[in-house]
Amino acid sequence: MKLQTIDHRPQTVSRGYTLVELVVVVGIFMIVSSVILANYPSFSRKVSVQNLAHQIALEIRQAQVYGLSVKETTAGSAIFPGYGVYFTPADNSSFVLYSDGNNNKKYDYAGEDCSSPSNIECLEKVRIASGDNIRDICVTTASGVEKCATGGELDYLNIAFVRPDPDANITGTYGVADTIYQSAKILVEPPKKDFYKSVIVWSTGQISVQ
Repeated sequence: MKLQTIDHRPQTVSRGYTLVELVVVVGIFMIVSSVILANYPSFSRKVSVQNLAHQIALEIRQAQVYGLSVKETTAGSAIFPGYGVYFTPADNSSFVLYSDGNNNKKYDYAGEDCSSPSNIECLEKVRIASGDNIRDICVTTASGVEKCATGGELDYLNIAFVRPDPDANITGTYGVADTIYQSAKILVEPPKKDFYKSVIVWSTGQISVQ
């Protein structure tokens, strides 16, 4: 007869979570969620402004590419014109990508709607749909002096590119005479105006978002 052995070792008992452990976990989850939700509006605004700054930089780069790639047009006297981007403090929610039909390195149809048949230079009026806006446009002179639209020192800004030169032709006015500048800066901000991003263009053709 075979004797049956009995295992006297203590058995492992599987336990669930206690009420205290559940309360602690839920409490930690609520704290983390509250922090994330509290910071989300600010994060969302920063992403939106960052996207707008990159959009402006890409439109300026597009003008540069058009100018260098000899994009043909039948508008104006120049078959292979320069291309540029036009900004004005009178409109902080849009800007214009244009073809320089007469190669004078500026947009000649300021204030005229792009849908007008007489406006032969406007390729696209880029409207800012995010609710963000252009806070200011600034330029820097050869001597390093900065002038801005908010200071009443700049009426408009042209950034034009003419083949075969990749350099940017940065011009603007204060009053009547056109002036050539060393760099330009376009500042963008959200409606709350709690921070901003800058798109900087140098006369060498370099474009940067800061």
